[in-house]
Order: sequence, then C-alpha cells, then structure tokens
Amino acid sequence: MSLALPEDRHHLIIAHHGGISRLSLEHGTTTLLTDMGLKWNDLRCNDGAADAQGRLWIGTTAFDHRACGGDLYVIGPDLKAHVRYPAVACSNGMAWSPGGNAMYYTDSLARNIVAFDFEDDGTITGERIVITIPGTRPPRRHDLRRGRHAVDRFMGRLRRRPLEPRHRRTDRIRRSARTERNGLLLRRGWPRSATHHYRR
Repeated sequence: MSLALPEDRHHLIIAHHGGISRLSLEHGTTTLLTDMGLKWNDLRCNDGAADAQGRLWIGTTAFDHRACGGDLYVIGPDLKAHVRYPAVACSNGMAWSPGGNAMYYTDSLARNIVAFDFEDDGTITGERIVITIPGTRPPRRHDLRRGRHAVDRFMGRLRRRPLEPRHRRTDRIRRSARTERNGLLLRRGWPRSATHHYRR
C-alpha cells in the first residue's frame, strides 16, 4: 500500500500494487474499486492526493523506478483512470494553490517541482518548472558533522554504555525529578525548610 485517504469515518481509499481499493476499518476487508485498466506485472501505485472536487490523482511507478516507467492519472466518480501527465519515473508529491488554480507535482527522479494551470474539470496545462532540486555535490563540513558523524557518535555511545538495570534507571529518574522540583521551589523563594522533606 502506498497511499491511504479517508473516505468517511469507516473507510479508507487505498492505492497499492493492483489498483485502487476501499478498506473497511470496521471489518478489515478491502474491495477493489478499479484496476485502472493496467497490467501490473512490473508496476505499482505510488504517491497521490485528492483535489477539491474529490477526484483522486495517483502516480504509478515501475518496481525499478526507471525513467518514463509510470504515469500520473486522475480518477473521477466513474472510477475510470485518465492519464494527465505521462512518462514519469516516481510520483512523489501533489498539492494545489489556495485558490485552486494551480497544481504542483514532483517526480523524485527528475528532481523538479512542476506547476500546472489547473481547471475545475481536472485539465492541467501550462507545464513549467518552478523549483529545481540540486543534484549530488561534495559533502560540506556541517553535513558530515550533522549526518554520518553524529550517527557514528550516537551509536558508539550506545555500544559503550550497557543498559542499566531497571531499578537503577527508576532511582535515577526519581532523583532527577526530586532535584528539579527542589530547584524550582527554591527559585520561587521558598524557604529551605519547605523542601526538606523532598531530600530524604
């Protein structure tokens, strides 16, 4: 399953390898709504979204995410799938402008965010690239520090420090909470005698 959207309180519309189905949250059963007229030998659904008119936009992708291996479809109340943007690799992100007159779409492998003029009938025109995501670049110092090196240090601490017995962890948490509570009372100007019973 690659997508789940609420239909009502008791059902989800899900996209998966094989098409679009309705999932009952009460019974845990699924009902196939449409196979989108496709052969699913090496295809599966990927990301999607619903527009303001209730249509489902869903992208397909090949298992190997090859270029031009999938398409972007729109499915209306008649449950028929229509190609709106052909020859994509991996649909990953759809959104609409607040006014509903523009649609934004991302193909992960193309590394572009594309905008379209959006009509109420689901027609998209005027394709244009609004953002290009840079490709690979040499790592910078802060990338290494905040990325791989940080993970290595964290994992190293886990390997060096054995897990505390449960009763020791509990005692440490209690001592920490008691110290914090004493400090809070003292900062508020309470006399030291008022916190004496906490330090036993």
